[in-house]
Amino acid sequence: MLLRRSLPTRTEAAALPSDRPSFTGLDEREALFVVEYVARAGMTGAGADAALAAGYSNGNRNGAHSMASRLLRRPHVLRAIKDETAGRLAR
Repeated sequence: MLLRRSLPTRTEAAALPSDRPSFTGLDEREALFVVEYVARAGMTGAGADAALAAGYSNGNRNGAHSMASRLLRRPHVLRAIKDETAGRLAR
């Protein structure tokens, strides 16, 4: 049985304090994908879960997996993931 960490839902994530990172060059869903992806780092299916949490693919897991793959090939998204990871390690 795979145990998953409890992460904030999309509504809860939107209600988080305003100290959430703002990523230059990313739209709202891409930024949310970055935050969710880094929060799920190392978990099986992290990309698809993060894409679903960010509002991609309307709950379709296969579509979310495909979208996560596309997002993870965008240089500005990869840069934001790197920055978010470094920020979390610094905290």
